[in-house]
Amino acid sequence: EGEVILSGGYLTHSIDLSGTSGYGKFLSRRFDADTLVLTGRRIGVAYMTSARAAVGVELDALTGGFDYETLNGEDESASFTLTQTIFYFRYLATDNLSLVAGMGVNSMERQIEGYQDESILTTNLQDNGGSAKDTSDGNLILLEAAYGARGELLGWQAGLRYTASVHTISSSDDRPGLDELGRPVDMDFVISGLGIHLTVNLYL
Repeated sequence: EGEVILSGGYLTHSIDLSGTSGYGKFLSRRFDADTLVLTGRRIGVAYMTSARAAVGVELDALTGGFDYETLNGEDESASFTLTQTIFYFRYLATDNLSLVAGMGVNSMERQIEGYQDESILTTNLQDNGGSAKDTSDGNLILLEAAYGARGELLGWQAGLRYTASVHTISSSDDRPGLDELGRPVDMDFVISGLGIHLTVNLYL
């Protein structure tokens, strides 16, 4: 008979901005930010199809950001919220080690103080100043290795994972990427990197 597993825990995800191209490189160059670290929670439900295999779905909600100085010399913070829905297959290689592969979708909300137009004039300053919020979407892949232990009802896991997705940031976005001449251009935002999670499982 199959077993249902309810899980919840803490998750971190680190995105290397300086080592990527496109929008990540633009953020690194414009705001002097090398890494974007997101933290938050993960919840999920899985069904054991056999003694060694399970299929499940996971929901993640992560937030993070970095501090920077605006053109006016004011201290501001850029904030990012990443939500993910992941469908995965888990294989128990040993009683303590599990391997996971999955696919899903995610959405990144960005809220950044700054200017969109490369030509700041008195006629467009009001439209381009202030804080703007935009959202982009993409597909993702997941690879993970986790170590844990379980009792009859409760268990725990600590895992190392890699996720990768690519979002397209349009030149018409409120906070687009800018080329060397300061002109808005379409850019890919590579949201990839390593993460860790600590999870508690309930076995039903």
